[in-house]
Amino acid sequence: MVAGSSPAGPNKNMNNLAYYKKEIIVLKNKIYKHKLFHKKLETKHIRYFMESHIFSVWGFMSILKSLQFSLSRNSLPWVPTENTRNGLTSFINEIVLSEESDYIEGIGYISHFEIYLEAMEEMGADSSKILELIDCINREGNAYYGINNLDVLAEVKDFIKFDLDTALSGDLPKIVGSFTLGREKVIPNMFGHIVQSVTNSSATNKFTTYLNRHIDIDGDRHGPLSSKLLNKLCCSDKNLEVAYQAGIDSLNLRLKVWDKILDNMSLDNI
Repeated sequence: MVAGSSPAGPNKNMNNLAYYKKEIIVLKNKIYKHKLFHKKLETKHIRYFMESHIFSVWGFMSILKSLQFSLSRNSLPWVPTENTRNGLTSFINEIVLSEESDYIEGIGYISHFEIYLEAMEEMGADSSKILELIDCINREGNAYYGINNLDVLAEVKDFIKFDLDTALSGDLPKIVGSFTLGREKVIPNMFGHIVQSVTNSSATNKFTTYLNRHIDIDGDRHGPLSSKLLNKLCCSDKNLEVAYQAGIDSLNLRLKVWDKILDNMSLDNI
């Protein structure tokens, strides 16, 4: 177990799935109430947060594309599958269309990852490390080699390795659980708290655009679509347990990153 639930484990009077569902609620509340976003952040603090959070944005895209590869036909010649009729291909392609090729007024067509990079540049945040990882993947074709050699927080490495392991696992319940329970069902409220701690200025315009775009589409459309994916792909308690455990691991790893960022901010190590 990478991060797992509390050491005590499921209560003997409660089945695993019921316990995991309660644990997800506990972890989501910890995310929403995290002290990192209790007050307005100084510019240097926003930069420092973004320099770690960009890796989560990248990891999300790998999980999303893994779902698309699993649910849509990717071989030639093309033939229809059950997913072209049951809604799964439609659901995942709609999410990918937005995340990978959204249209943003004043920017044009762009992936949300690239919006974040532009926001970092606008804020004066250091994007060299994530660009170093992308360059390594393009050159070596090996993300793990690049991650291991990055000069970033150990907690960030653990988080993105979990994302990559999940994306490459071929385990659909695990992938959809991490995607839905660890991301899409959490992001609108999570980003709502973050955006309140960011002071509006010309320097934060693209960052708040990124946050508000996710609050809108994840709350109104992507969150409900991801729930449909979870319900259709995890029809048994066993698969749901795998999905919820993946969501728990993802949220725990995010909390560890945020705790470390907060510690470093408190010690003024940035």
